[in-house]
Amino acid sequence: MTSALCSLAKVLMALAASTGSPVTNAIAVGPTNSSSRPSMPASEAARLMSVFLATA
Repeated sequence: MTSALCSLAKVLMALAASTGSPVTNAIAVGPTNSSSRPSMPASEAARLMSVFLATA
């Protein structure tokens, strides 16, 4: 997991805790390869996060 995605997860967990929403645990299913490219580039994750925060 990239640093940006870790940061995104921390922000979402903090937001869920502050709003009283339950935090759901996600479990990855399927083959993983640590040397493969991330499924979402950090720039895309940042864009989605900014849209989420702007509409929350």
